[in-house]
Amino acid sequence: MGLLRLLTNPSAMREDVLTQAQAWEVFDTFTQVSAARLVEEPDGIDPLFRRLTKRDESSTKQWADGYLAAFAEAAKITMVTFDRALAGQVKSSILLN
Repeated sequence: MGLLRLLTNPSAMREDVLTQAQAWEVFDTFTQVSAARLVEEPDGIDPLFRRLTKRDESSTKQWADGYLAAFAEAAKITMVTFDRALAGQVKSSILLN
């Protein structure tokens, strides 16, 4: 979802911004030439997601970060991210600079 959102974001893509249909074409090409793929939600994600997002604050960004962190933990996969705060929430993460 992050890739699709960035490809259709004028602030990120400037004059190269894509339509949603074009973004799906890029995604399809990317998954054909790499090991990337969509996976089903893993068992056990719900309690992890609640634990990571049950905070006494208002924050729209924490929902997506909490979901991604819970997904990575429940699926026992390594998260690769540019986001230092998000990487700090996931034990098995790789922070790119």
